[in-house]
Amino acid sequence: MNDFGSSKGLVVITADIAPFIDSQLWSIKRLAEYLDVPVPTIRYWCYKRQIPFVKVGRHVRFKPSDVLKWLSEKSCESR
Repeated sequence: MNDFGSSKGLVVITADIAPFIDSQLWSIKRLAEYLDVPVPTIRYWCYKRQIPFVKVGRHVRFKPSDVLKWLSEKSCESR
């Protein structure tokens, strides 16, 4: 099991954990681990404004609910 409560793929957000999910912003490293992509990929997506993020001072952070919404918008339907 990983830090996100799931051993396989994405976390399923239910009503009981929804308020908890946004209690902490994710760092670039944490998001990269969650999405299983390299850190430079996350930085590139931020540079190109392809992923939602917030700036905290000079640091880039991600609101988990925004990331999950972004992922659902990027999902392709299977045929």
